[in-house]
Amino acid sequence: MRKLVAKIAVKGEARQIFSEVAKWQDSSWWPDIPMKFTRLKSDNKESQIYLQEAKVPLGPKWRTKIGLIDRENLLTRRYFLDGIFQGGFEEVYLENKDSYIEVIYNFYYQINSFLTNFLWVGVFKYLHNRNINRILNSLKKYMEAKS
Repeated sequence: MRKLVAKIAVKGEARQIFSEVAKWQDSSWWPDIPMKFTRLKSDNKESQIYLQEAKVPLGPKWRTKIGLIDRENLLTRRYFLDGIFQGGFEEVYLENKDSYIEVIYNFYYQINSFLTNFLWVGVFKYLHNRNINRILNSLKKYMEAKS
């Protein structure tokens, strides 16, 4: 399993920041990125299933399921069910530092075929990293404007 990591320092209260992280793509601060989220199952936010589609030519799509929203430990996790990914998950958690909160995004993944791996390495990984950086920067800007 491969892993990507992105981090950002945010000034604010950890529980308030986590409240926004738990909303993820449903939040008011979510940036305009070339990714579409479609809610497929909506009976419970804590087991929500989404179809995610990259809005680019030949862009991949996959389904994810929220598997964990742990408000006590400030951790949320979404599992990949199918599509480009053969397995894995993404998680976001918070760590208290001296004067800020560190928001950490981990992306554990396994690509399902040679062709999709070629496209992932060539294009989609770059786009994914750019999107995550935009998301984390948007969260930071939103949270710090509130304080």
